[in-house]
Amino acid sequence: MSSVSKSKGAGVRRPERGSVSRSAFAVRERGNISGHPDFQSCCGSQSRAPLTRGGFTLLEVMIAVGILFICLFGVLALLSNSLVAARHLQQHRTIDTGTVAGLIYVQLTNTNNVTEGPVDVDLEEMYPGCKCDAEVNQLATNGLCQVDFLVQRNQHLEVKSSFLMYLPAMKVGGISKNLRQH
Repeated sequence: MSSVSKSKGAGVRRPERGSVSRSAFAVRERGNISGHPDFQSCCGSQSRAPLTRGGFTLLEVMIAVGILFICLFGVLALLSNSLVAARHLQQHRTIDTGTVAGLIYVQLTNTNNVTEGPVDVDLEEMYPGCKCDAEVNQLATNGLCQVDFLVQRNQHLEVKSSFLMYLPAMKVGGISKNLRQH
């Protein structure tokens, strides 16, 4: 059997186990393995560059995480400010006269028994902190009425207005209380 055999697929000559060539002893004595002929045929005469991995350093990761947190805190601050502004707008809406008149109209038309005098109107759901004082006055015997209303918010007058309304179911009162009914 020969002292050198071929390895599978690489085509490199290596000494068999247990057999040592004389040149290997000479290399060991000199301490320079790159001069050995077997080393040169296997690995080439030039030394390889050190292996590097394609990853991120700790400093790069810390900078990226810092930038991420700055962006997240910026978005959270914008969201918080927009929620505060939305709540502020919701609580301090301007009072729409047409809306209040519409609420009073619906309340009076859906009531079977309408009399002259004050009308209770609840605005708390639509306009928190607001109070509405409304009064119905009959103008003619045919059921034509004038509804005067004012809206206060925190004891300050916000809206004062009136509108005309036909209420055929109006009970006799006001100027028609002395007239005969047919």
